Amino acid sequence: QFARPESDGGVWRKRMGIPPEVPLFSTSGVLTARKNHAFLLQVMQAWLQRGRDGFLIVTGEGELAQWLKSQARAAEVDKRVLFPGYLPEDELCRVFASSTAFLFPSRMEGFGMAPAEAMACGTPAIVSDRGALPEVVRDGESGYVLPIDQGVEPWLRAMERLCDDRGLRTRMTAAALTDVRERFSWERAGRETEATFQRVIAAHRRSVG
Repeated sequence: QFARPESDGGVWRKRMGIPPEVPLFSTSGVLTARKNHAFLLQVMQAWLQRGRDGFLIVTGEGELAQWLKSQARAAEVDKRVLFPGYLPEDELCRVFASSTAFLFPSRMEGFGMAPAEAMACGTPAIVSDRGALPEVVRDGESGYVLPIDQGVEPWLRAMERLCDDRGLRTRMTAAALTDVRERFSWERAGRETEATFQRVIAAHRRSVG
């Protein structure tokens, strides 16, 4: 259902108070400890401290919503880290498509739907190396797969590369769109599921034959 929206000429950014040329990063998901949003506050604090400009939009709600907002104020990044809550799909697609990168430092994921949704909108994803996330994002092609136990520096370097290298960002945007279309369609999922069932049935028949 997620798709890259047509350009609105910067209207959405203007409504959000984000200048046209300022890098925008986004993340999406329930605000719980497993999603590791506190790590992103550290990333943004370090990003701004090294003199880089940018905003982070954190969509979603959850048990840590108020705590994360208070932590953002304590880190003095609350003017640059925005918490709009839950957004309808069309608005979420606009957030993704307006972003330089989608950031997802989750501690564990069984798949990684949010990065796939962002990639479907043409946004390179920077994700943790935990759970199934390395299966969703092709490291160095459709985004980056990075550790979350080595501090924020690897994440800052990846963000800088995407901000500073327009050609790289264009290539990763194209790869993200292709990956989602070719690897994560319902048609392919159906074919591969059927093939798996057929292999199991054939093996069972051989074992009882």
